[in-house]
Amino acid sequence: MSKSYEIEALLQEYLVSSGAENIWYEGDEEEDDEEDRANDLVRTFLSGDIITDHTFLELIYQEGGGEGSGEHVEAVFKLHGVLYKAVWSYYSHYGYSWDGLTFTKVVPREKTIIVYDEVKEK
Repeated sequence: MSKSYEIEALLQEYLVSSGAENIWYEGDEEEDDEEDRANDLVRTFLSGDIITDHTFLELIYQEGGGEGSGEHVEAVFKLHGVLYKAVWSYYSHYGYSWDGLTFTKVVPREKTIIVYDEVKEK
C-alpha cells in the first residue's frame, strides 16, 4: 500500500466516521456503497464544499482549477495535527479529474520573494 493511498484512506475514514455530508450530493445514499460515499466525501472536502469543525480536520487552502486557473490543483489540509497536500487536475472541457489524485505529508516552510514594482514618475 502506497503512502498516498494510506493518507487518502485516513482522510476517508475520518470523514465517514465524523458523519460529514456532501452539501451538493444528489445521488441516493442508500444505493451507493460505502467506498463511493467515502471517495465523494474526500473530493468534496478537497474542493472546499464540506465544512468541518476544525477540531481534528481543517482545509488550510485550495488553489487552482476552474476556468483560467490552470490544470494543476492542490489543497493542503490538517488532520489530527499533521499537514498533508493533495494534488489533482482540472481540464476546462472536463472539470476536475480525480484519476491522478495523490497525497503527501508536508511541512510548512517560510519563503521570501522579491517583486519589482513600476516606479510612477511625476
